Amino acid sequence: MEHAPATGLRVASIIRQYTEQFLRDHPQQAPAHVKSTLAKLALCRTSVMGYHKYQCAQCHYETDVYNSCGDRHCPQCAGAKRADWLDSTAKLLLPNLDYFQVVFTMPDQLSSLTLGNRRAMFALLFRSAWQSLKTVICAEQQFEPAAAMVLHTWNQKLDAHVHVHALVPGGGPSIVRPGTWKKSLPPAHENQRRAWLVDADVLRVKFRDCFLRGLRLLHRKGELKLSGEWEWLNDRNAFDAWLKPFEEIS
Repeated sequence: MEHAPATGLRVASIIRQYTEQFLRDHPQQAPAHVKSTLAKLALCRTSVMGYHKYQCAQCHYETDVYNSCGDRHCPQCAGAKRADWLDSTAKLLLPNLDYFQVVFTMPDQLSSLTLGNRRAMFALLFRSAWQSLKTVICAEQQFEPAAAMVLHTWNQKLDAHVHVHALVPGGGPSIVRPGTWKKSLPPAHENQRRAWLVDADVLRVKFRDCFLRGLRLLHRKGELKLSGEWEWLNDRNAFDAWLKPFEEIS
């Protein structure tokens, strides 16, 4: 596997070389948050970011180390962290156990609202995903669930597309028989040889309900920033009416 810092340096070099021309040729394809991220990545670990001076305690040799941008999308900043996360997460995988990827996605209509309320909306997405996953697994499989969850905010076209990937083990400590382990099994009417976690339709509805309930609570508590094109939704009745169509999504 290629070393993360080396890959990060190459990506940064490509960004510095081509970003200006790309933005000039395709001004409509890069919204403000994309331009901001590209700027951070291009300037990461350059003199623009400032620097720290380090000195060897033995030979007194001095060197300057430029500061990093700290952006989570930056391969120089996040690449090593991501590699460490993969290593530590891999150690949690258990043998002879199926693992499932479950993706929880916000409707595209909420993308703009989410970008203006990142902290509140991202936290709500994680809470809703975990609450719905835990509830359905406990009800259908009767074991204590676990999950490693990762937030993604863009799609491959760099459009805002907020979603969470959850890596879920198909087994856990039994709820009905404490001290024992239970693997996930399909219901009786399904093929017993098929890997199965939960009924996707049931999980989808549970997630939708959890998320909308949490979104209404954020609104009632005044924790959503609603300005500009969203200002009309400060009215509670207008907000409830606006959310109504989302209740039909399944």
